[in-house]
Formats: sequence, C-alpha cells, structure tokens
Amino acid sequence: MIRIAGSAKSNITFNPSAALTQFLADKPAYSAMEYDPVNDQYLFYQGAAGSTSRVYVIKPNASTVWDMSVLTLGAGSIVPDAAVGAGVFNRFRYVAELRGFVLMSSGTSNLYFLRTA
Repeated sequence: MIRIAGSAKSNITFNPSAALTQFLADKPAYSAMEYDPVNDQYLFYQGAAGSTSRVYVIKPNASTVWDMSVLTLGAGSIVPDAAVGAGVFNRFRYVAELRGFVLMSSGTSNLYFLRTA
C-alpha cells in the first residue's frame, strides 16, 4: 500500500499480527477495499471460497506502519456466498446513508449488509 501526500509518497507496511499472517497465506486477488469514515479504517474483502467470513480491518495512523486485524462478526451473522470468477471488485461498497457496507458476491447472489456504525 502506498500513501501519497502532496508530491511525496510513502510505502505502508503492517505490524506483525495473526491477521497479517492469514492475509499473506490467503494471497488475495480480485478483492475490494473501502474506507469506513465513521471508524477511520479500511475494510478489505476477498470473498473467495474458504475466506468468505474474513473481513480484514486496516487501521491507518500517522506513521508508515499500520495495524491489520480480522473483523469479528456478531452473533447471528450470515456468511456470504463465495465470489466467483472475477472476484468482488466494486461489489463491496461503503454506503454512508446506511453506515455500513453492501456486498454482492456474484451477479446471482443476494445482497449482504455489514453495519459498522
């Protein structure tokens, strides 16, 4: 990840954590990342088979070393269908009016909602 401020750019790395280890093992591709302005964090979602319940939380800070964790889903949460083919890309979006994220894992799946505020 690269942060750009004015004309300067900085490489962003992550503190060691179980989430980072899992992220590296997942080797995500065709994923989506959206900013949650209420919680000042990014949510990263791949949605591939075997990882549909993992939403990575990336917490920015003033340094170039950020934290990563896995979002704990609440009781009764529904695990989405696996994304097929080309992944989730722009089908995982933050909706300010709903204060959460909407996911359409494939063109034939239901919509899923993840409230974050």
